[in-house]
Amino acid sequence: MRCEYDVLVAGRGPAAFAAGFFLLRRGWRVAICGRVDSEAPHGGETLPGSVRALLARLGLGDTFDRSAQQCCHSHYSYWGQDSARERSAMFNPFGGGCVLRRAALLACMEQEFLQGGGVIHDGTVRTLHMASAGGQRYELELQLECGASRVSASALVDATGRTARLARQLGAMRQTWASQVASGLLYAGRAGRQLDASSMLEALPQGWAYAAPLGPSEAAVWCVHDREGKPTAKFAQQMESSRHIRGWLASMELVPMGKVMVRDAAVSALNRTVGDGWVAVGDAALSLDPLSSSGIAAALISGSQGGESVDAWLRGNAAQLAEYDATLKQVLASHLTLRRLIYGLERRWTQQRFWHERTTAMSASV
Repeated sequence: MRCEYDVLVAGRGPAAFAAGFFLLRRGWRVAICGRVDSEAPHGGETLPGSVRALLARLGLGDTFDRSAQQCCHSHYSYWGQDSARERSAMFNPFGGGCVLRRAALLACMEQEFLQGGGVIHDGTVRTLHMASAGGQRYELELQLECGASRVSASALVDATGRTARLARQLGAMRQTWASQVASGLLYAGRAGRQLDASSMLEALPQGWAYAAPLGPSEAAVWCVHDREGKPTAKFAQQMESSRHIRGWLASMELVPMGKVMVRDAAVSALNRTVGDGWVAVGDAALSLDPLSSSGIAAALISGSQGGESVDAWLRGNAAQLAEYDATLKQVLASHLTLRRLIYGLERRWTQQRFWHERTTAMSASV
């Protein structure tokens, strides 16, 4: 079976749908190809209040509240000092954030995409081919449950996440500025014990930890640390050195459940995010430090702007692709500079490898 479209979007995350929405509304035939990664660990992922405006621009104004697992009214930070700095949602013009139910967010986006006339091919992207008959076209070979299929289009959006497998096949290379991982664990409390609707960030000698409530009696804790060593042992080491988050877990009578989850948390980017009729968006293009809490926002913005660049290319304006690539390079440079400044605020463990590398050895050049 072979299907033809104007644009193929590889991936099933927020960036893929953001690009797909934009291109659909410009009148193009768009297909999203890929499978939902149901096994990826995302418990405790936060959605800042500012994302409301981004979702509204995509026509998904009510998606924020429908995707919320738990509202966060305040945030406590133990960074650079042993006492807490509190940031209340009362003083945020966008309102409070929430702990995200990613599956609910993607289900909402998928429903709206299909209702808008988009097509979803639920299959694994196997290979990318270039076809020249009748003009340049990108062909993806998909492995579906019912067999193999081929889809083709004039333009391609790579939203395959940190692997950026299609962009790399098209000649782009991945650059890494900080190799790190996040290890996390879910916690459950006894029935009837109501958790405080607040999140918490704590700097630790070998990294930092983040805790967020998932509901009335559940929470998630994530620790970011260097890649060396076993994540399970690293998580245990981080929690042992924690004072505030460990104390909060004990006071709320929360106990661990399940196994330690592991996610790649590297700060990395493609050396180029565009080519002749193709663009990379979301984590495929640029992966920011989770300390910025901007993963979803960055995915929505880059997806929309990447879709806009593809729209311009299809209409004969190739210059906008280069502008998109230049914009992402500026975003990366600003992120690296700000990241170094924020990590530099923590001066208690400057001789520890984790902190030394993040305050003295990191260059903001891209």
